[in-house]
Amino acid sequence: MLRVIQWATGSVGRHAVAAVHERPDLELVGALVYSDAKACRDVGDVCGIGPVGVTATTDPDEIVALDADCVLYMPQGEMNPMGALDDICRLLGSGKNVVSTAVTGLIYPRSLGDKVVDRLESACATGQTSFHATGIEPGWAAEVLPLTMSGLFQRIDSLLVQELMDYTSYDSADMLFDIMGFGKAPDEPVPMADAALAGVTFRAPLMLLADGLDATIDDFVYHREVAVAAEAFDIKAGTGRGGDRRRTAFRLHRHRGRPSRTDRRAHHPPR
Repeated sequence: MLRVIQWATGSVGRHAVAAVHERPDLELVGALVYSDAKACRDVGDVCGIGPVGVTATTDPDEIVALDADCVLYMPQGEMNPMGALDDICRLLGSGKNVVSTAVTGLIYPRSLGDKVVDRLESACATGQTSFHATGIEPGWAAEVLPLTMSGLFQRIDSLLVQELMDYTSYDSADMLFDIMGFGKAPDEPVPMADAALAGVTFRAPLMLLADGLDATIDDFVYHREVAVAAEAFDIKAGTGRGGDRRRTAFRLHRHRGRPSRTDRRAHHPPR
C-alpha cells in the first residue's frame, strides 16, 4: 500500500482526497491546508466526504516530516510558480515522489527555463524520487492526446485544441475574478491580460507537443478577447455585475512559417 499526502484541498485537491480514500491500495496519511478554518479538522470533513482519520495542518514542516511515498501537490501555484517549485523540490528532496497540478509550466519544465529543470533533477537525485505534473487541459488533452493520435496520420498540417468551459460550479474566486478577470471591467488589468504572464502558462503544452513531433517553434503569438454581460450573474465563486466581463477567450499560436498549432480556450460563466 502506498502512503499518500494531500497538499491543498481546493477545487482540485478535494477530488483527489476522495479518490485516494476510495482506493484500497492507497493510504492517506497527511494533508496540508492553507486556511485556519480548515486546520485541525479531519480532512475528509473538509472535503465533504466524512471523516477519514487524517487531521489537516497548515504547517509544511509537519508534512515534510511524515513518512510517505507520494505527495499530491495541488494548490493554486500560477501566481507564485517559484514558490511552488520551492515546495516541490523540498518534498522531492525529502524522499517523497510528487504529482502536481499547481503550475501549468511544470507539465514541460523546460518551458520555465533550464534552471527549473536543474532544480527538479537535483531534488529528485537527492531524494531518489520522481516528479510528474499533469492536468486535464493542459496536461492531457492539449499534448498527450494529440501526441498519441499523431501516429494515425501520415502528415499533420495544423492542429487546433479548444477548451470550452462553463465555470458555473467552479468554486475559485481568486482564479475567476482576480486572475482571469471575470466580473471586472473589460479594460481592467488582470494577470491573464498580460501576454508575457499568460504565455508562460500556455507555452508548456505547445513546447511539449513540438518536442514530441520533432517540430521547430519560431514564435508564440498570444491573443485575448472579452465580452461583457448584459446583466448581473451569480455563480458559485461570486457575483458579476452587468457590463462586466462574462466571456473570456485566449488563443496562443505556435508559428513555423504560418500558424501550425493553435491552443484556444473560451470560458463562460452563465448568461
